[in-house]
Amino acid sequence: MVLVTTQQRAVWGGVLRPAAVSIVSGTLAGLVAGVGARLAMRIVALAIGGIPEFTPAGTLIVAAIVTSLGVTPGIAYAFAQRRLPGPPVVRGFTFGALLFAVFEVYPLVADMGFTEPGIHPSWLRWGVFGGLSLVYGLALGAVEAPVGRLAPARTRTPLRSMGYGLLALWGLVASAAFLALLANAELGLQILGS
Repeated sequence: MVLVTTQQRAVWGGVLRPAAVSIVSGTLAGLVAGVGARLAMRIVALAIGGIPEFTPAGTLIVAAIVTSLGVTPGIAYAFAQRRLPGPPVVRGFTFGALLFAVFEVYPLVADMGFTEPGIHPSWLRWGVFGGLSLVYGLALGAVEAPVGRLAPARTRTPLRSMGYGLLALWGLVASAAFLALLANAELGLQILGS
């Protein structure tokens, strides 16, 4: 019995707890990026001479989508952060810069066409939407340590175990949404453009 309890604690502390912390951190950082995405849409609309439509429903949709998309990079950050230099906010910024390179620079260099054609000049898209990767990374670095301090060291109650089960389910659903939108970038641009 003691051996099983010790093994459960080792699994919780080594895998499950960091995964739970990364899912919550990625969700919170995604929420920050979602609000930033809505503001970026407004900036771009003003810059290209359009009339920005800023509806509460549109804002909630964009915030919800980007919040869910923040989970998968949050999980990746949990594994990458140990290899990144500096304090948490610097590690988050560095991770955001890596996201920028992967999702903004690489598709442009590889001519994959992930850019929104209606945004000219192209630096506007890079500067406004590409900056969201950095904002996300900074938010992720800032919230990861406080979330980690709030997560309990082990689960003792069935209610807490059920809560972590629901959190794991959220992580799976959000990761599936991230991968689906990554597989179909045009669909993602259409959804975010609404």
